[in-house]
Amino acid sequence: MEDFDELEARAPAGMWLELVAGRLEFKPQLVGDHSSIMNRLSHELVAQRGDLRFHPNRRLQSGKQGQDRVRADGVLTSRDFSSVTCGANTEPTPPAPEPGALRLQ
Repeated sequence: MEDFDELEARAPAGMWLELVAGRLEFKPQLVGDHSSIMNRLSHELVAQRGDLRFHPNRRLQSGKQGQDRVRADGVLTSRDFSSVTCGANTEPTPPAPEPGALRLQ
């Protein structure tokens, strides 16, 4: 995975690297109304549930050992979980996820 992260860091501007069906492919980053749709959706969700926080464009780890990686448009977390996992320089470790659950990276 470290090699993947290194290759992705060298992706051309406006592109990102994805592993699709065992092949590495550069994909264009999303443009257009996508970000405004995500912004509106996140505001509506957080307005309905004040205990939630939205974190856009998160890289996630999944699988039994966290070996799989996913780039999500966004992640909703509880306020308490947000302060632990998404703070600038925080070190505390959140509770271990259930097997197969996604973890913030």
